[in-house]
Amino acid sequence: MTTEKSSIQHKSTSIGRADLVEFLFYGERYLKKMSAFAGFESIQIENEQEEEPIELGKSPSKPDGEGSDIDVNEKPPSQSEKMRFWRAIKYESKEHESVVNVEEPEWTKGEILDTKKGGMNYDKTPPKQYPLVSWPKLWPFLQSVLGATYQRGIDVKKLIKIVSEIKPIYRVPKKSYRSWANTCHIVFDFDERLLTFWDDMNFIYEGIEQLRGSSGLEAYCVENGLLTKFKKYRRYREKAESFITPQVNEPLLIISDLGCLEPTEEKSVAEPVQESDYSNKQMRDVVIEKWLRFGKRLKKKGKKAIVLTPCPPRLWDSRLFSYFNLFWWDRGQRLPFDHRCSLSTSTANPHNGVDLLLSLLSPAVRIEPSLLRAARLLLHKYTDSGVEAQVWNHPHVEQNPLAFSYKESHFDTYRKNFACEGELVPEIQKIIEEYRMPVIKIIKEHHAYLPEGVRQEEEWLYEDLLNEEKEETQEYIKKIFRTMDSDNFDYREGFKQWFHRVSSRQHKEMWDNEALLATWFSNHRELWEQGSKLPVKEGMDLDKIKWLINKKETPAKKYALIHKGNVFVVESENIEQPFSMGSPVIDLTANTYLEQIYDDGLKYAHNLAHACEIQIPQQGGFSIETDCEKVVFKSVEKPSVAIAMGRDRYGLFSDYIVQGVRFRMRWINPGKFMMGSPESEVNRRDDEVHHTVILSSGFWLADTACTQELWQAIMKDNPSRSKETQLPVETVSWDDCNTFIDKMSSLLPECNFSLPTEAQWEYACRSGIQTAFSFGENITQEQVNYNSEQAVEVKSLPCNNWGLYEMHGNVFEWCYDWYDDYQVGSVVDPTGPNDGSGRVIRGGSWGYNSPRLVRSAYRDRYEPGSRVDDIGFRFCLRSQEK
Repeated sequence: MTTEKSSIQHKSTSIGRADLVEFLFYGERYLKKMSAFAGFESIQIENEQEEEPIELGKSPSKPDGEGSDIDVNEKPPSQSEKMRFWRAIKYESKEHESVVNVEEPEWTKGEILDTKKGGMNYDKTPPKQYPLVSWPKLWPFLQSVLGATYQRGIDVKKLIKIVSEIKPIYRVPKKSYRSWANTCHIVFDFDERLLTFWDDMNFIYEGIEQLRGSSGLEAYCVENGLLTKFKKYRRYREKAESFITPQVNEPLLIISDLGCLEPTEEKSVAEPVQESDYSNKQMRDVVIEKWLRFGKRLKKKGKKAIVLTPCPPRLWDSRLFSYFNLFWWDRGQRLPFDHRCSLSTSTANPHNGVDLLLSLLSPAVRIEPSLLRAARLLLHKYTDSGVEAQVWNHPHVEQNPLAFSYKESHFDTYRKNFACEGELVPEIQKIIEEYRMPVIKIIKEHHAYLPEGVRQEEEWLYEDLLNEEKEETQEYIKKIFRTMDSDNFDYREGFKQWFHRVSSRQHKEMWDNEALLATWFSNHRELWEQGSKLPVKEGMDLDKIKWLINKKETPAKKYALIHKGNVFVVESENIEQPFSMGSPVIDLTANTYLEQIYDDGLKYAHNLAHACEIQIPQQGGFSIETDCEKVVFKSVEKPSVAIAMGRDRYGLFSDYIVQGVRFRMRWINPGKFMMGSPESEVNRRDDEVHHTVILSSGFWLADTACTQELWQAIMKDNPSRSKETQLPVETVSWDDCNTFIDKMSSLLPECNFSLPTEAQWEYACRSGIQTAFSFGENITQEQVNYNSEQAVEVKSLPCNNWGLYEMHGNVFEWCYDWYDDYQVGSVVDPTGPNDGSGRVIRGGSWGYNSPRLVRSAYRDRYEPGSRVDDIGFRFCLRSQEK
C-alpha cells in the first residue's frame, strides 16, 4: 500500500507560485481549478511504500517471461473461476493503396501565423455584466429594508387639528420620515454556486455605501452555505468569526439563495464537509438545514430576516417561510417600496430553459458570467435567474472564477442542438433557429477583446455548425498547421499547449477538416515517434493524413497479433520465431499504424514502427482498425458443454466429450485470403480461378477429420474399409455426414455443428500461407499421406500453422457447397450455388500418386449419396448455411 499526499507541480507558465495565494482566497476547490488553468498540475507524492497485499484466491504476479504460453481452463464450472478468452469474431476489408502516397498537399506551403500579434485585443474592453435589477428600481427597496423611522420638526398640520378639536396637548407632534438605519447588517452569500451573481452583490454594497456611507454598515460574507464561519466583507485576511445576532431595532438583510439553488445531486468538493453527519446526505438538504437553524436562532431573538434571493419561487423550500421573508431578485420583478408588500410572480416559462441556453452558447470557447447574463436576458421569455444559476452549476460544464466551459464529452450533444440536428422537440428547435444568430452576435461582442486565436476558433465553429465555410477562416486553420510544422518557431511549447486546449473543444464533425486533423497530429508527433499510443478523438480519420504519418513511402505488410498475459503484442512478420511465447490471435495487414477502439468509445492509435502493446479491457470488447482492415474482438467463456478451453501456440481451442469420446475444436479467425491458385502455380487446374475471398465471421473447426471412434460412438456402426479407432472414418456419403452431425448436435444442446463451406475449408487449410501447400511449395510423405496403401491415424503427421492436422492427403473431406465455377472478383462469405449435381470434396487422399492432387487449391466433387473409401469429413461450429 502506498500512502500519498497531494502537491502542486509547476509547468511552464507566466504565473508564479505567489499568485496561487490569491486563488486560495476563493477556496481550495478554485485553487486547484485555477492552478490547472494557469499551467500548474496536482501530483501525488509517495511518502512510504508498503508491501502490496495479495488478495485471497489470487496468486502473486510472475515476472515477465515466466510461465507457460498455454492457458487452459479445464475445471468443472462449479470449481473454476470464469476465465475469458479473446478471439476475433468479425472482419472487414478496406480499400487501400499498396504503397502510401507521401506527397504533401499544396495547402501545406504558405504563410505562418504572426505569433507576436496573438495576444489580447487591448483596443476592446470586456463588457460589464448587466445587473439583475437596475439601481433606480433597487435602492428604494433596499432603503425600506435597511431603514428606520425618525422624527424631526413640529408637524404643524397635526398640531392645528388637535387645537381645532379643543383637545389637550400632551405631546407636541413631530414629523416622521424614513431613512437609513444608524446601524444595519447585510449578509452576502458568496458560495461558488452563486458566482454568476457575485458582481450583483458587490453592486449592491457599493450602491448602499455610496448612498448612506460606510459608518454603521456591517457587512459579512459567508461561503459554502453556512458550512463555514462569517467574515467581514472585503476583509478576507481577517479570521472568520461566529455571527452575532443584531439588536431588534437593527435591520438585517440576507442576500442568498438559502441553499435552494444547490444542485440536487451530491456535490463532490475538494475539501470534505467537517460534519460527518452530512457526508452521505444531499448537499442541497444540508445547506438548507443550516439556513433553517440560522433562521430559528434569529427568531428566538425576535428577528425575521429579509432575504433578497436570485432563486425563483418555483425552487423555494417551503420550510424557509417560517423564519425568512423572501423577495425574488431578478429582471422583470418589481421590488416593492415597502418590503411588507407581496411579490409578483414570474412571467417566464423556464421549461427546457437550461438546455436551451446551453445549446445556444455551445459555440463559445468560454462563457463568462457577463456573457451568460446577456444571453439569458435575450431569452427572457424562456429563462429566469434560476436557469442562469442552473446553467452555471450544470454537471456538463467546468467552472473557474472567470468563466465556464463545456466538458469535452458534451460538446457534440449541445452543438448538434445548436445546428438543429439533435433530438429536439419542434418547439425548442424553432426557438434555437430564431435566436442562434442574435446569440452569436452577443458572443462576438463579449469576446472582441480576447486573442485572435480564440476569436478565430469560434468563427470556424460557427461556420461548421451553420454549414457556412469562409476562405479566410479555413486559411487561418492552415496557417496553424504551417506554424506548428515550421522549423523556425520560437514559441513551440506554448503554441502546443494552446492547441491542445483547442483540440479538446472540437466536436467530432470538426475533425473532417484535414488541416485541423494534421495540426493535431503534428502537435503529438514527438510522442508518436517515441512509440507512445495517441488517444484518438471521435470523428478523426487518420487515413486522411497518411501523407503526414508516413514521411516515406511504406508498403503494406503483415503483422502478427500475439496474446501474452494481459496484453496483445503486435509483432512484424519479419521477427524470427514470432510464436516463441504467447498465443497467436490473428494476422493483420497495415502500413505504419493501427487504431484500437474500445466499446465505450475510447480510441488509441499505435505506431507500428515501435514495439506495440494493446491493453485488453476488463469489460466489453474492442476492435482493431488499420488502413487495410478492421477486426472486432470479443471475449468468450468456456461453454458449459465443453470440458476445456484454452490457448496454445496455435491459438484458441475448446475440447468436448460426447459418448465418452474426446475431440478438439480450433477457433478460425475471420479474415481475407486469395482462394484458388495463381497462374504461375505448377499443375494448377482451370477451375482454380484465383480470386479474393473475405470471411467476415470466425468459426470453430475440428482439428482432425472425424475418427472412426467418434463415428462409432454416435452412429453405432463403422462403414470404413480399414477399421481402426484413430483412423479417419471413410466410405461415408455427404448425406451420411449430415445425419451424423444432426445426431451429435442433439447430444450437445448448445452446439450447432455443420460441414464447413469450401471457402472456410481452403482458408483453414492454407492457415495464412499462399503457397501450393501449407508447408511451402513442395511436400514430402513425412508431411502428407499421399501415394500410399491406406489412410494413417489422425495427428500422426505435422499440423499446419493453425493446429489443424492432415488437411492435405489422407482422406478427402466433404464440404457444404454444391460444386460450380468460382464467382469472378472479390466475394464475401461464399456458400456456392443453390443446387447442382455434386458436392465439393477437398484435400486429396492417400490414393493419389501425385502431390498436385493434394494441393490447397485442388477441388473435386461427388454426388451427395456417394460412398468412397478415401472420402471422409471434418465438422465445424457455426458454419455459414443457406
